[in-house]
Amino acid sequence: MCHVLEVSRAGYYAWLGRPESPRVAHVSALIETIRQAHRESDETYE
Repeated sequence: MCHVLEVSRAGYYAWLGRPESPRVAHVSALIETIRQAHRESDETYE
């Protein structure tokens, strides 16, 4: 997969070990808020 993505193995494993960025954490929290609202609406909205 590293060959297809044109990244080194070391770079890939370094990326895996990095903590989640603040932006990604914010987006993840926002997605969870949206999913919760959808569940609470008895999945009325798509």
